[in-house]
Amino acid sequence: RMTFALTVTFRLQPGALAAFLPLVRGNAAASVREEPGCQRFDVCTPEAGGDEVFLYELYDDAAAFDAHLLTPHF
Repeated sequence: RMTFALTVTFRLQPGALAAFLPLVRGNAAASVREEPGCQRFDVCTPEAGGDEVFLYELYDDAAAFDAHLLTPHF
């Protein structure tokens, strides 16, 4: 069985991390909770701080990811 993996790196404007993190974490939680095809959705930030956020997402297949793009929480 194939799995569809996606990685995304956001480089935010300085100072935007505090506002962005709750939003992206909410999207991640809703994706795992509400989307049967979403296996994993991790939100990672550098240990040393900074304005970068890395997302690691696993879906059953490309169709499950396409469905993710159409959800209200996205």
